[in-house]
Amino acid sequence: MTVIRMSAPGLSVEERSRLTERLTDVACDETGRSKEDLTVYVYDYRTEQPRH
Repeated sequence: MTVIRMSAPGLSVEERSRLTERLTDVACDETGRSKEDLTVYVYDYRTEQPRH
């Protein structure tokens, strides 16, 4: 399992959701891993802590 965490301050929940989906797609393409093998978290460091 590969976990990618990215802080994106100022984005709405909807924007973070779209970014998460896009980053997951790109990471799958670049690494050759399946979506089940990747976890991408996009969060706002000002209001949230990254998930572990």
